[in-house]
Amino acid sequence: MARTRQFDLTAYTFTVRRLPEEEGGGYLVEFPEVPNCIADDKTAEEAILHGDQALEACLATLTGFGKVVPHPNAKASSGQWRQRVPRSLHARLAGGARRRELERTRDSAYCRRNGPSGSN
Repeated sequence: MARTRQFDLTAYTFTVRRLPEEEGGGYLVEFPEVPNCIADDKTAEEAILHGDQALEACLATLTGFGKVVPHPNAKASSGQWRQRVPRSLHARLAGGARRRELERTRDSAYCRRNGPSGSN
């Protein structure tokens, strides 16, 4: 008999959204780390309960077919925000940072030579 693998279902993130009446109403649960793993029901609580069951079944199926089981939070945010900006803006922003660094260096050197009050 094949040994069943235990999964930490609570480690996987999920989203819950209300379905419009045109789509049957109720709530839909989706797991971003596990594509095509969804569940729905009339209430959010029932949808989440069925979502846990669907997630367990999806992970067991992937394991059974020898497929890669996605790690929890595989698509979690890194905390970084990257935004492309025009080169002219980047140069002005980077120039400002460089200018502030030069000012700190100049102020630090001045204090070493003349003391913090500017007098010896």
